[in-house]
Amino acid sequence: MGRAAIQWIWKDCELPEKLLLHIDPEIVKAIMEDLKGVGRGQKRVNELFRRVTNKPISRGVVATVAQQDDYMKRVRDNGGARAHLKPEGIVIFGDYDVHRRLAARLGLPEIGDGESLSARLVRIESPTNDAVCLEDAWYRLCAEGEDPTEPAPNLPAPRRGQPSG
Repeated sequence: MGRAAIQWIWKDCELPEKLLLHIDPEIVKAIMEDLKGVGRGQKRVNELFRRVTNKPISRGVVATVAQQDDYMKRVRDNGGARAHLKPEGIVIFGDYDVHRRLAARLGLPEIGDGESLSARLVRIESPTNDAVCLEDAWYRLCAEGEDPTEPAPNLPAPRRGQPSG
């Protein structure tokens, strides 16, 4: 009995990082602030993607922050964080093949299934190894302390049949 009777489903497997436990507690506090009025979940999701850039963010984290049934709606373009943060120069990549390729070219971490990743981009004059072409212009990640190009460019729309993220 005891431990010998345990039937492991996942043994010695790496568990996903609990993002909200590994970022600065002050950032978590700012994200989860008890906002007043309509759209609190949207405001929290916006703050999440504004403050936690260049890191994959899982659906579970979005659900925790949004505290709403249709939490992934808070990420999407149509009234979600993608639309809200674009004027600030922030793009949000999803788990679409085209977004994954662009993020990889920029040197960002791999975007897993059900994950999204925000980044600040700056427009540059000519292509480099770590740049992507969006809307007929070249962009790279902002360097520390550098301001992004505002508004951010649109990311390519995923083709039908790709995962929705």
